[in-house]
Amino acid sequence: MNIALIDNGQVTAVGDYRALFPQTSFPPDGPSDEFLAANSAMKVNVWLPYDQMTEKLAACPPYIDGDWVYTVEVIPLTPEDIAAMDQTQQALYNSRPAWAVAATALAVWAGAAGCIGLILRKSWSLPLLLVSLAGVAVQDIGLFVLSGVDAGPAVMGMQGVVLLIAIGLVVLARKAIARRWIA
Repeated sequence: MNIALIDNGQVTAVGDYRALFPQTSFPPDGPSDEFLAANSAMKVNVWLPYDQMTEKLAACPPYIDGDWVYTVEVIPLTPEDIAAMDQTQQALYNSRPAWAVAATALAVWAGAAGCIGLILRKSWSLPLLLVSLAGVAVQDIGLFVLSGVDAGPAVMGMQGVVLLIAIGLVVLARKAIARRWIA
């Protein structure tokens, strides 16, 4: 696990916790939140949600956002990135209507918020997860039905997994509410 050392609100170092604290013994799951706080350190996140059809993750100088230090940022795909795609990917990229892109963004952000709601054991996670599921369905309609492009088995498989996860999260939220695991 990578952590960042913080001094006066600025990141001064990023690295593996064992390298940054070589004389300290840690439990198998790494340093505790209490240890990090006592030693002016924060956990590092190297991922952010993004739309793979229009955006990419790019390395950037570490920055603090909430309780995490991030070392990546989401940036739009460049013309060079699009040109590097194979013909099928380029056709899918160019055929996506704006409403399908909006549905993708809605699916990602509502799904992320809904998952946070599940972690916090809040019943408001269900409507967000339903919105996310609807966004995935609308995105898939734009991608597979209306695009006129044969996406191929890999793209269809990945989108199938995304759809199954969205359905699973809705089922989980409904079950959690019914069993009063969340309020």
